[in-house]
Amino acid sequence: MTADPGTPTATYRLQLQPAFPFAAAERAVPYLASLGVSHLHLSPVLEAVPGSTHGYDVVDHSAVRAELGGVAGLRALARTARAHGLGLIVDVVPNHMAAPAPERLNAPLWEVLRNGSKSPYARWFDIDWRAQDGKVLLPVLGGPLGEEWRRLRIEDGTLRYYDHAFPLRPGTEGLPLPALLDAQWYRLGWWRLARTELNYRRFFTISELIAVRVEDPEVFRATHATLLELVREGVVDGLRIDHPDGLADPEGYLRRLDRAVRAATGDGHGGDGRGTTPEGEGGQRTAPEDGGGQRLTPEDERGQRTAPENGGGRGTASDGENGQRLTPEDERGRRTAPEDGGGRGTASDGENGQRLTPEDERGRQTAPENGSGRGTASDGENGQRRTPEDERGRQTAPENGSGRGTASDGENGQRRTPEDEGGQRAAPEDGGRVTAPEGGGGRWTVVEKILARDEPLPASWPVAGTTGYDALHHIDGLFVDPDGLEKLTALYRAFAAPPADLGGDWAATVRRAAREVVTHELAAEVARLTRTASRFCAADVRLRDHAPWALRTAIREVLVRLPVYRPYASVGTPPATDADAVLLRSAAAGAREAFTVPLEARVVEVVRDAALGRLGDGPDHRDFCARFAQTAAALRAKSVEDTAFYRYTPLLSAGEVGGDPGRPAVTPEEFHAFAARRLRDWPAGGTVLSTHDTKRSADARARVTALTECPAWWGRTVAELTRSAPAPDPHLAWTAWQTALALGHGDAERLVPAVLKGVREAGLRTTWTERNAAYEEEVTAFLTAGPCAAGPSVWAAIGAEVDGPARANALGAALLHLTMPGVPDLYMGTEHLWTALVDPDNRRPPEPGAERQAQGLAAEKPLLTRAALRLRRERPEWFGPGSGYAPLTAEGPTAAHCTAFVRTGAGGRDGAITVVTRLSRRLAEAGGWGATRLPLPPGRWRDLLTGRTAEGSAALAELLSRLPVALLVRT
Repeated sequence: MTADPGTPTATYRLQLQPAFPFAAAERAVPYLASLGVSHLHLSPVLEAVPGSTHGYDVVDHSAVRAELGGVAGLRALARTARAHGLGLIVDVVPNHMAAPAPERLNAPLWEVLRNGSKSPYARWFDIDWRAQDGKVLLPVLGGPLGEEWRRLRIEDGTLRYYDHAFPLRPGTEGLPLPALLDAQWYRLGWWRLARTELNYRRFFTISELIAVRVEDPEVFRATHATLLELVREGVVDGLRIDHPDGLADPEGYLRRLDRAVRAATGDGHGGDGRGTTPEGEGGQRTAPEDGGGQRLTPEDERGQRTAPENGGGRGTASDGENGQRLTPEDERGRRTAPEDGGGRGTASDGENGQRLTPEDERGRQTAPENGSGRGTASDGENGQRRTPEDERGRQTAPENGSGRGTASDGENGQRRTPEDEGGQRAAPEDGGRVTAPEGGGGRWTVVEKILARDEPLPASWPVAGTTGYDALHHIDGLFVDPDGLEKLTALYRAFAAPPADLGGDWAATVRRAAREVVTHELAAEVARLTRTASRFCAADVRLRDHAPWALRTAIREVLVRLPVYRPYASVGTPPATDADAVLLRSAAAGAREAFTVPLEARVVEVVRDAALGRLGDGPDHRDFCARFAQTAAALRAKSVEDTAFYRYTPLLSAGEVGGDPGRPAVTPEEFHAFAARRLRDWPAGGTVLSTHDTKRSADARARVTALTECPAWWGRTVAELTRSAPAPDPHLAWTAWQTALALGHGDAERLVPAVLKGVREAGLRTTWTERNAAYEEEVTAFLTAGPCAAGPSVWAAIGAEVDGPARANALGAALLHLTMPGVPDLYMGTEHLWTALVDPDNRRPPEPGAERQAQGLAAEKPLLTRAALRLRRERPEWFGPGSGYAPLTAEGPTAAHCTAFVRTGAGGRDGAITVVTRLSRRLAEAGGWGATRLPLPPGRWRDLLTGRTAEGSAALAELLSRLPVALLVRT
């Protein structure tokens, strides 16, 4: 069926959760196969925090998640999928694990808390043991220790605090409580200390997600053994790698993964995947001869792993055979709410700082209502728990590169992997892609890398490409009217009157947000970099006399000036691209402005060279180089997509993952150039329109983008609506009504939490951690009296202006997504009309195949989706690696409103033609297509959507009379 059986023709993303386990996915397989996709794309499948609705909070890498059906359920799903011609793609989370409550759920972390830096598990986690007097700060208390003291208790040999259960250092069990606390390898602290005092790396600013040192070969083996066994068995056919920019050495990780996958798929032995075999239906595993697939257990003096001595938590050797896990049912259950305040609580709407269930995929921290407890928040990239101010900036896909999956010796730009265990970057021989060694075949692999507009994916990475946010940006931008956007922005500034750096100007807003985040939310990360830089400066006589304040200032100033997520540099090797060095040099030049004394400004060059890995090759040099890049990624995500996107809001649809609200419009010429680069460099990379992380679904964005074609009407409408239902501030009114327009109605259950999340992310009058309760009550009251109370006449008037262009935008974006170069990924439900918000919609269980009464756009979109997917599956040679792409240019007075291209097989034979309408309202205002025609390649062509035929120079008025799009094949 496919030109290359390892490359999907299209994938379908399912968000697994206890309410939608493997068995539910298995029941959906016949429908999904009939839709036309080739693979199911599953959210993370390994053991996660009980009740998790996303799975990115992994607690046990050695087991398939029991709540989803365990390894037996996953195998059954794979068998059923394969019987229907489908494969499985699995989401992999290498960057972090959950720091859960109770802590014993994460057995490696439990062992570290019990035995400290000498624990064999200490190598797992990115902890700065030089800080906090050699202890791990655990910011879990609802208030200062002095106020929470009476809530601590010793019970069953553990230290308890509400739903938390901490291990005790051996020999300290009988000590009085004050002495017992001081004797532990951890320090319990107020949750607010995390900003400045935390000494472990976390996912962005989410203290409940602790970073894993997957760059360590042993940690890699232990955390990937189960995954590799599933690949070896043929259960898993491809991989999506979550958040590679969080890793110390993304390329080194990807190369090691590629080698391990090849070893696993070659003969089932050797490499990083050897030695584990799932046994039985429960997913328990026997101990491999070398321990490669087993949960890493402490090593005895001879270096052999032994089972933890006691209470080491879930996953330590149990009283069963073969070291099978003993899963304490009482500890794995849901967290219970604190009795009277404090603590990291359970999902709740109550008080006392109880843990709130993340409303979106990111799970941001929220401020406890009464100042106690480490709250969480929401919004979700990767379903991962995240903190306040910004909507995580996801990385877009590359503009060059190629290849199917991980490195291989085949075609499509697959590349050779290095042999060294250190994962050091091996430069391609000719500056381009390198080939891979012979052996077992790799697997299709994409990375969730978000790229700036003109940033390329490193060509040496052994992947098929990114998940596809760059494609989203280019597709959406094609339907933005640049002239209308300029007028809309002017109306926004006049109506909302935001200061330039608080939403009035995009560049100024980003810069201010970056300074806020690097100074506050990421203060602990900057402090660690400063300590490390101080050490290597003190050790080198040439670098002495740079004061800590100067180093800290230089680090901040360079970080806030980086226009990308992170540089790719490592000690002893050149940067991945020349652009990395150029960007750091440019940032450093600007950072000098922060210093008034020229000699003091020289510290900026120290930071720049350290970030490029040029000052030395000692442990501190390596640590700084890696941590600087990791902090840069967190800063970009937090300041841009979790803050600035919510402050600068003339057009909400432009504030999307991987987007550029300051320049969202894309011309047809730019789109075609992007598509051609995609086909040349990354023909099997992913493309997306909606994901679990997008703030608004594609169809919701299509409605908002239509406002660029009617800016004057929107300005009048918002002013009139606000007069009848005044808002606490005009910025809120502008964004709230656009959010309601995206949905097409004022559904309070969805609109209120979405808008409240937005104002907390913006951080202008309330935040996740410093709640302004009075303001939030005003926001809720306004939404209730305004958008949620708007009558049918209001929505009919809005629909009369927006529905037509929104239909053309939605169908056009869907067809471009499904036929442009790359592998399209459909988010669950998006084959239908789907207007959704990340919060709370992306937490709802999937409903694939559900019966829907549909007409108009709701009927047209499934028709289009099914036709395009089936064509891709039947004719993969027209769309995959080795295919062709050529723009088709319309002729006539309204030619600019037509974007078209032809996809062909090798040598330009046969093929399919995509035709879409852009800026349809402007087209109607110009009198329609008139005499505009589209010259077609030779032959007679039939539209798969309407059955209409055309040849020669086709009149667009006729070709697009029923639908604003067409998908043509030769008859």
